[in-house]
Amino acid sequence: MGGTIAAPVAGRILADILPYLKIQPRYSADEMIAKEVRVPEVRGKTLKEAKVILKEAGLEYRVSGQNMVDEAVISQQSPKPDIAVSEKSQVILFTNEDGEVERVTVPDLEKKSALEAARILKELGLNIRIMGSGEVIRQEPAAGTEVQMGTEIKVEFAPTEVE
Repeated sequence: MGGTIAAPVAGRILADILPYLKIQPRYSADEMIAKEVRVPEVRGKTLKEAKVILKEAGLEYRVSGQNMVDEAVISQQSPKPDIAVSEKSQVILFTNEDGEVERVTVPDLEKKSALEAARILKELGLNIRIMGSGEVIRQEPAAGTEVQMGTEIKVEFAPTEVE
């Protein structure tokens, strides 16, 4: 909750200070602050309906299952409905009739940049929650843990040390 309130203020302060110090930001203040959104309920909807609902919520999706036509019915989703995630997070839509949710092993992200960590997790169907900047120093769940596709991995970064 504190980050939700403090982050926009810090972003505006930095947006004012950086030009004064003649430092060009690489990203706008809005790009640096990941907005939180709630995952909508799409189970029981068709794939076509789910895509529209998720897009309107500011979320991406990935389909898992044998049936990937627009008329396929979503049997499960991960993350579950009403979970708060970062905007543009990926919701995994399962069209398996048995409702089976695929599981993946969390990779070791130590010493990776935010961009590298996000790419690796997205390829596995996992989401990332970034805390800090620099290189990965901690992640939760830990590397080697088996989780459902769509799970959000909390990744803490710290500035790299200059030798």
